[in-house]
Amino acid sequence: WVYGEFPRGFFGDPMEAFSRESGCIFELDTGTALWSHVDQSRKGKTMGISRKSLIVRAISNSGNYDYIASAIFDIDGSLHFEMRLAGMAETRWIHQKVNAWEADFSTLIHSHLAAPM
Repeated sequence: WVYGEFPRGFFGDPMEAFSRESGCIFELDTGTALWSHVDQSRKGKTMGISRKSLIVRAISNSGNYDYIASAIFDIDGSLHFEMRLAGMAETRWIHQKVNAWEADFSTLIHSHLAAPM
């Protein structure tokens, strides 16, 4: 992993996507064959090449979620991109007399329980 410092530190808007300048490069064995062949003239010996990929990945954060962007370079010369989202719903206690403002950007999922969006 390669890490960099976010220029605004921890004082930025948590709802604004930003990059922590983090990423990685790694090789992934997909567990599948690029090609395989059983050679009957060599007593049924199986030959083949394992499908491996070089992954270049960058991760950015927005609030309670991580966005994971990957460029995938396969051994056969193909290239494709993948975007993933990881995170979990954050819940907060809410009460009309204490923090009614939570209702402005939250979904009420139970009495006195909000899930900010």
